[in-house]
Amino acid sequence: MARDLLGTLEAWLLEQLSQGDRVILLLISIPKRRTAEGAIEAWEHWAFSPTEKIESLAQRLGLVERDPDTGRFGRLLTKAPVENITEIALYGWRVVQRLDQATARLYAGNPADRDASLVGIGAGAIGSNVMLNTKRAGIGKWTVIDNDINLPHNLVRQIHPDAMTGFPKAETTALLLDTCLAEGGDRHIRANFLAPGAAAEAVREAVGAADLTVDFSASPSVLGALSDNAEIARAASFFFGPDGQDLVVLAEDKARTLRLDEIEACYFLCAGTDPLLADHLASARTDLIRYANACQDLTRSLPPWQVQTLSGIAAGSLLSLVEEEQAVALIWRLNPRSGGVMPMELNLEPVRRHEFDDFRITVSEAVIGTMRRLREQRAPNETGGVLLGSFDLSRRVLHVVAALPAPPDSRQSPTYFIRGAKHLKPLVEGIEARSVGSIVYVGEWHSHPDGAKVGPSDDDEEVFKHLEMHLDPTGAPYVMAICGAHETWIRAGWHSWRIGEGAMPHG
Repeated sequence: MARDLLGTLEAWLLEQLSQGDRVILLLISIPKRRTAEGAIEAWEHWAFSPTEKIESLAQRLGLVERDPDTGRFGRLLTKAPVENITEIALYGWRVVQRLDQATARLYAGNPADRDASLVGIGAGAIGSNVMLNTKRAGIGKWTVIDNDINLPHNLVRQIHPDAMTGFPKAETTALLLDTCLAEGGDRHIRANFLAPGAAAEAVREAVGAADLTVDFSASPSVLGALSDNAEIARAASFFFGPDGQDLVVLAEDKARTLRLDEIEACYFLCAGTDPLLADHLASARTDLIRYANACQDLTRSLPPWQVQTLSGIAAGSLLSLVEEEQAVALIWRLNPRSGGVMPMELNLEPVRRHEFDDFRITVSEAVIGTMRRLREQRAPNETGGVLLGSFDLSRRVLHVVAALPAPPDSRQSPTYFIRGAKHLKPLVEGIEARSVGSIVYVGEWHSHPDGAKVGPSDDDEEVFKHLEMHLDPTGAPYVMAICGAHETWIRAGWHSWRIGEGAMPHG
């Protein structure tokens, strides 16, 4: 091995005599095997620099000699004897490798054994920081979709430096991701996700090929579009609360048994009913700052340390999502004074889906479970209450997420139920206010006793006509549900002529 190395070095030195005043770097790669005949399992790299320049080193190795008259080196026809080769001093260098994604995962304590193809929609405060953090942790061949440009006030909260002001967010974010580690491969699409125009095919291919598509835009329309897209593998939504002190992560399971909008409806219900979230959506600030002279050129202050704290948590959550399969709804609440963070995990229930003509209704299993439990508690009397939910008229979707118990002034008997109203109006209006109008009254439910058919009676038909008369003019959908012993019957209406009904067997 030594003779081969020396022979290779000598031949190379003779070729480089014209560069004789330079110093060389010797890089030696040594294969590592468990046995002499075994497969190479790894390589060890060493680097050295001789103290001699090329000409002097060639002379010490007996390859050339200096002409005493001209001072020039000439090649010897016969190699001179080499003496005291051990006296040629070598400086050792520390050899380090550029960081690739696999090694980054090791240093970051990331247990993932593979990379992931990811799409990020929105490269603003949360999007740009989360994408870069996951990249540093060795995860993410990102495709960044955004049609905005970097503005000066963005520098406080985004990853872009001043030199990138005025340039497209998608392009500059992808560039910063691409230069983070040794590997590249990150892409950008400068487009509005909802109206991509000429980029429509590129957007479709990107989300279709991704392991996870993440909405960082905080746009309900984007979240809805991802929920309705049957071609994507999985969708998630990451956003800050209105005051920038809360982080929300909503994500589908890998089988997409729960869609993103169904998880969002559960999140809004929790925001409207959980005392720990009483001010979560009601704390939007009004101290806006004008950064230019157009009507909509307004922003709010957002301390960089808050952005970094919550974005770091978000990146860690995204890394977990890539490895895990279940759906999640997570909230972290940051206390700016103490720096403490309170995590919350919301309970998610499966849903029953109903397609009625050109609109869709989902009913949470929690709703069915509540109606069945209240029915059993009040038996043999009938009971009932109101239904709460959220809807998106542009997508023709209604989510029924809660069934409230009968108000205390309700009349209940084995043959009829008349819902009362005591305490009901402030309760429903309070939930609507805390959910910023997302969870509202959508209809009525009541039970039928054992032995009775689950379908509507003449009195029940009158109740549905009442719903139609009062809610139809508002353009909102409406629902009536009847909970029986073995199944729950449901009827929904929208614009009076769109009426559908069906039964949901109890498990």
